[in-house]
Amino acid sequence: MSEPESIALTGTFNTADTGPSRVLEGFSGALADVGYDVYAFTHGDRDSHPHPSVSVRAFSETPNSIRDFISYFRWVRTRVRELDPDILHPLEEYPFPSSIRTVQWTSDSYERWRLCRDDFRGYGYFAGDLVLNLANRIGATLTDTVVASSPETAKQMRSYWRLSPDTTIPLGIDREIRTPPSEPSNPARILLPGRITPKKGQVEFLSELDPDSSEYSVDIVGGVSDETYWERVPEWHANHHGFVSRDALLELYRNADIVAIPAVHENFSMTALEAIAHGCVVVITSRCGFAQLPEARSSEGVHVTREASTAATKTEELAREAILNRMMETTYSLSERFTWGQAAKNYIRIYKEYF
Repeated sequence: MSEPESIALTGTFNTADTGPSRVLEGFSGALADVGYDVYAFTHGDRDSHPHPSVSVRAFSETPNSIRDFISYFRWVRTRVRELDPDILHPLEEYPFPSSIRTVQWTSDSYERWRLCRDDFRGYGYFAGDLVLNLANRIGATLTDTVVASSPETAKQMRSYWRLSPDTTIPLGIDREIRTPPSEPSNPARILLPGRITPKKGQVEFLSELDPDSSEYSVDIVGGVSDETYWERVPEWHANHHGFVSRDALLELYRNADIVAIPAVHENFSMTALEAIAHGCVVVITSRCGFAQLPEARSSEGVHVTREASTAATKTEELAREAILNRMMETTYSLSERFTWGQAAKNYIRIYKEYF
């Protein structure tokens, strides 16, 4: 097999759009560590990379209309043609041919419609997201090798796109943030991270917990995307930290014993990886892609439930567990298998076969 030298990635690079941006940042950095020439063609408010060997070429802030996205796609295509890299690897929607493609999501608009059909205010978002999903699918059909980021994404590709991925490679975390767990807190500390929106299931989860409990405390972190939804649980507003910096978020993970991810729909969940990287016990719903990975399901420290309300019940049970520290050690050990370095190794094998 031959060895490519230059790799061009495309994707989001925003300060606030933390999930997709962490994917581009972590993966590009891992490829640069191996010695590749890595170029990131991005949109967002960041135009530099913490890794000195990754070249960021920024379009502008994230497009906010179909016309803007079309301009972005064309801009990427032009810049890639000028660069002529050995490998073109989109990490998000891109409706043109490429060497390899990672599909992280397919159906946010379908799920948003299902969740909000009784009180739906985002028709413009819904229409725009459908177009981007179509662009994503078109690009996938023009790609030589298509990789799904999780079993959930692969399932949605088959269901919504009538298209199967060639393989599944999970997302990763930076090895540097892995932090061995400390002794469990007393009372147990629960962290509930993520944007406040019906898709994430926070209200249903919190409705089953007691904000005045002496057995646990709850830290809620993430910006509010749906004010009406969040107003359903005013008794929890004092526990809400809002959107916090990256350093503050990592500190919350370090202090947490249990991380709850009660999402109704989550193609992967980077929060699950960050939780296990800090040795937190994870309670997660089965609709999340991470929860469907065999490695996660077999871990003593990862607990999969059907819905947000049962996730709350399980979290309360775990807060009383005497063996919580043993579970935390197992999740920390599990995180070694989900670093960006490991993900890069899996992708490099595909690069070599393609090249």
